[in-house]
Amino acid sequence: MKAYALISLLLLFSHHAYSAQKSLSHCIEKYGENDDECLEDVNDTSEAALNKAYEAKLKEISSFDYTRWWRGSQEQKDRMLATYKQNQKEWLQYRNNYCELVSTQAMGTHAFGEAMLGCVLNMNTLRIDQINKIRL
Repeated sequence: MKAYALISLLLLFSHHAYSAQKSLSHCIEKYGENDDECLEDVNDTSEAALNKAYEAKLKEISSFDYTRWWRGSQEQKDRMLATYKQNQKEWLQYRNNYCELVSTQAMGTHAFGEAMLGCVLNMNTLRIDQINKIRL
């Protein structure tokens, strides 16, 4: 059963991961070793999508009518908002540390930038999915 759940999760995220890798591959194939500007554009697009999802959910939480929750309170809403902000801050630190870890083998080579960016793109895609699954 655990294997089935893992396979289901991988299939769910594989399309998004494939899309991110496709953008990365496009830069490498088109520009070769001179792909810095293209990779920066791909990174900027990914970061913008992540920030857009974060800000949209932040706005949704901020404007949510907590009285729709059973026995909801302003304190609960404020706690959720603070937790969401803190969680995103900690997640960004986790993403950066994790991507550095998995890119270690490429440090000092011309492939380091691509390895690091590939990880960041995949992590951003997963995070956007996580943010979109937060229900109020």
